[in-house]
Amino acid sequence: MELSNIDNIEIIVKLLKENNIKDLVISPGGTNIPIIKAVQDDAFFNCYSVVDERSAAYVAIGIYLQTKKAVVLICTSAQATRNYIPGLTEAFYKRVPVLAITMEKHPRFKYQEYMQAPDQTSLPKDSIKKSFELPFISDINDCYHSIRVANEAILELSRNGLGPVQLCIPWLDFSLSNVIPKVRTIKRYDVRQIKQENISNKKILLVIGEHIPFSDKEKSAIDQFCDKTNTVVYVNHLSNFINEYSIEGNFLLLVSEIKELDSIKPDIIISIGGQPGDYPFYLTFSQDTLNNVEHWRICDDGKVVDTYDKLTRIYQGNLLEFFNSVVSECKEHSYLREWKEKVNEKSTMLDVPFSQVSIAQYLHEKFQLILSYNFQY
Repeated sequence: MELSNIDNIEIIVKLLKENNIKDLVISPGGTNIPIIKAVQDDAFFNCYSVVDERSAAYVAIGIYLQTKKAVVLICTSAQATRNYIPGLTEAFYKRVPVLAITMEKHPRFKYQEYMQAPDQTSLPKDSIKKSFELPFISDINDCYHSIRVANEAILELSRNGLGPVQLCIPWLDFSLSNVIPKVRTIKRYDVRQIKQENISNKKILLVIGEHIPFSDKEKSAIDQFCDKTNTVVYVNHLSNFINEYSIEGNFLLLVSEIKELDSIKPDIIISIGGQPGDYPFYLTFSQDTLNNVEHWRICDDGKVVDTYDKLTRIYQGNLLEFFNSVVSECKEHSYLREWKEKVNEKSTMLDVPFSQVSIAQYLHEKFQLILSYNFQY
């Protein structure tokens, strides 16, 4: 029998039924789609849809006060779990048996600046009696482990008194190939050591994630770095940065096949700032087929954060010092031209009537018109 992580869902559903736990308050999301589908298609359960997780937790308390039976909360991954905290705190002090089933990304994404992948088992001690986390199922050992932990979580609802319990279920909502990647060596350097590297002939993709506004000195240092290297600066509205080398490529990556993007594949990804919050970028540049792409991270803390599974170097220190220490001379900025050509090939005017897309397009046009006026005060 082939095992997969869908078995976690089957284990939970079966144990809820065996324990006669019928009432489920569900907040819709992406990562929790598999478990939502499993319970809403089963006539045994009473499913209540409450979009806001904070409200959902209080609704669960109300259901228990009426039925005197344990209630399940189900939410998607990331900050959704944190929205449960006020309601779960109330449940803790009211001694209400609420089983908060919180979906999460695969454990390898924790602390790696992947979008919406916080450590979900770090809820306050007076909001839950205990937190449990199921394994990611890949073999029979994981399956036995999951059965035991799921049972423990349900039993904890009433052990030594009633109260809320958290149960995390890891989920991977996109597929990866089964090709074993080559083993990469990750090394740590001082930022000033970049002066030893000649990167004149490299295609460099400087990715600026979430960042506070840059100082004039930092902007100037990044501009000069771009002038003397073959660099494209990948930005979005979180970056707080724009210059003549910057590109907003989210839409391009979203609508393009990976084979279409071969000409804009970088030799080196250099990342600064926090999370870019850009799923198309991640799904493009974490591809196994891009094993020859290096990722260099510039940071003050020197932590290993391998967001794209390409990390080879960590440059620890001040980003201003890094960019000012680069020794390079670029005669032609061909990489920027290649990116601009690709971006210009894709039209953002999509014919999708009666949708959020059409509304956004309409409002964008009106907003641009408003900006074109010179208001007199």
